[in-house]
Amino acid sequence: MRTALVVALALGLAACGGSGMHSGGINSTATATALDQAAQGALATVTAYGAGAAALATVPDCTTATQQYVDRMKPMVAQMDQVAGQMDSSLGSMGWSGHGDVQCSVASMSMELARHMAAACGAPDMTANRAEIAQHVATMQDSANHMRMRSAEVMAMGGGSGMMGSGGGMGGTMGPGWTMPGGGMMSWDHHAPGCSGSTGTGGVSDPPPGAAFSDPPPAATTRNGNILDVSIEAKAGTSELGGTTASVLTYGGAFVAPVIQARRGDVVRLHFTNSLPASGATNLLGASRFESNLHVHGLHVTPGTNPNGVAGDDVFRAVAPGGGSLDYEHDLSLQPAGSMGLYHPHMHGAVAEQIWGGMIGPIDIADEAGSPLAAYETHVLTLKDLSLSGGAPTPYDSIMDYVSGKQGDLVMVNGHVNPVLPIRPGQVQRWRIYNASTARFYRLSLEGHSLQVIGTDGGLLDRPYPVTEILLAPAERVDVLVQASSTPGRFKLLALPYDRGGMGMMDGGMGGCMGGGMMGCMGGGMSMYGSTPSAQNTLLTVDDKGSVAADVLPVQVNPAAKRISVDVASLPRTRFVLGMMMGRGTINGVSFGEAADGTVTAYQHDSKVGTYEVWEIVNQTGMDHPWHQHVNSAQVISASGADPAFAPYAAFYASAPALKDTVIVPKGGSITLLVPVLDHAGRTVFHCHIVEHEDIGMMGIWNIRP
Repeated sequence: MRTALVVALALGLAACGGSGMHSGGINSTATATALDQAAQGALATVTAYGAGAAALATVPDCTTATQQYVDRMKPMVAQMDQVAGQMDSSLGSMGWSGHGDVQCSVASMSMELARHMAAACGAPDMTANRAEIAQHVATMQDSANHMRMRSAEVMAMGGGSGMMGSGGGMGGTMGPGWTMPGGGMMSWDHHAPGCSGSTGTGGVSDPPPGAAFSDPPPAATTRNGNILDVSIEAKAGTSELGGTTASVLTYGGAFVAPVIQARRGDVVRLHFTNSLPASGATNLLGASRFESNLHVHGLHVTPGTNPNGVAGDDVFRAVAPGGGSLDYEHDLSLQPAGSMGLYHPHMHGAVAEQIWGGMIGPIDIADEAGSPLAAYETHVLTLKDLSLSGGAPTPYDSIMDYVSGKQGDLVMVNGHVNPVLPIRPGQVQRWRIYNASTARFYRLSLEGHSLQVIGTDGGLLDRPYPVTEILLAPAERVDVLVQASSTPGRFKLLALPYDRGGMGMMDGGMGGCMGGGMMGCMGGGMSMYGSTPSAQNTLLTVDDKGSVAADVLPVQVNPAAKRISVDVASLPRTRFVLGMMMGRGTINGVSFGEAADGTVTAYQHDSKVGTYEVWEIVNQTGMDHPWHQHVNSAQVISASGADPAFAPYAAFYASAPALKDTVIVPKGGSITLLVPVLDHAGRTVFHCHIVEHEDIGMMGIWNIRP
């Protein structure tokens, strides 16, 4: 029903008229009137919804009640559809590329309402379902009444240059936790079922078993003692994906990037060549589409330049397309054995497009000699999604692609849809799982089995931890043991539905001061937001057959893994607030930007090598953000969020001796990290690893002083 309120506000805004929306905004009286009309529209909608719920509670025939409810809604839906069309027309004339989604939201509203009713009709416990609907209606009515009260406050505040106009504007709140920027255009919630750009689609995607499972190929390397030379070439290529031959962006020519296999103590000399087209093309954000570089995500290495003058993990360097090259050198003497990393581009403004197109691969750091895990059959699973249009990855052609983060309809493991992995009854296999998607979260569960977590981003745990599901955000990694059932059969590795949220109509989060607005600064509360949970996807089929194995799980994995023991209360503490406004991501109200002359604007944080810090990351948006800091892995002290699906994730990482460089900050929640600032000085970054959000500015600079 979130959509109903969004559209109801559209009803009020449409009354502003064309001239007010196009040339400097409207005055406060018109603003108040518009808000009041919006509130009345919202009240009418939820009243009709409440009438339907009441009918459901009193009419014995649930089908009749549902029909009565739908009949009551039809006139309201038709009216809102008409107003939404006018709103879309106004937005389109203003040059906003996302117009059309408002009307799409209206068109899907009746389906959303019918879904609620059908669920209530089919529920075994009708009383509980009716009570839930009644509570939902009451909450919406309260919000709509608050909108009407706020409209009177707006009128009392006096003049201003307009809600929709450029320059100054109206600021303040519209009900509990709702915020409105003090000027400029608002972002629009278009996450309705079936609409383009939605963060999820709901339902079930269960493709038939596909090709035989295969691991990604190893990267070509040469070794001389502990010197490991690796060559990586970015280039356009073609791959067969989901039965379609697609033109993609690759490392080495194929969509499935090779695995860089290294050991603790290696000096990795990484030779990078950018053979992407030297076309001069720019993307929607104005960034060069094919300029690139290479970041080693999760490695504890020098962030700037090594003492010998060779580049370390310097994400500020650019490599020109058409054959440009750069050598990097990474000393892994302090890298934990058994850890898992990624390599991918880090060219601000072009990261999402390049990773979406295929440019991301795993880094596999070997276990120590004598590891109890050596006997187990081991596989690498790279999870990646993509959508194709015209034989190529669907383009980023709307700012909402960046605000929402792209999710594809092809969900693959190592480039295949639902591959089949053979396992013997009773056998224990080790799976090292990498989330290589730009924005998709995976809530993993294996039918008929528990998964034993033995490692995370930063290395191996002390022992196996049995879990029934694992939540994996973009760029997170997890190392698990799977013991096959003693009963032969086929079992599915599932990505269960997960609602990572969506950016609301006025979802500004913690804002800075907007130029000249009546209230000056945005509030920090939550605003309207919502999305549909992702579909349940079958990722892989485990084929349990053959002779019975007598494998056993290890009692210990890495006895050295322990929770870091320091006096947290005595450490310096920093608060980072994640926000989204006007199509930009922010950290503490500042959006990362780079001017043509190379000048960078960003929130900056200074640390000193050899110290520990406590970081609190607060998410005041309606969307989960995976927080990633370069160079140093951290330990989760605490994590909080309202979504029950997040609770097991929070409990596990707040108690296990896990080192993390990527951690989910849930919508409306927060995390607290213990950050060891060790060994390496230099300039690096922290950011959201929904990489679309990184590209639109949710990134800051971390200055690590010697």
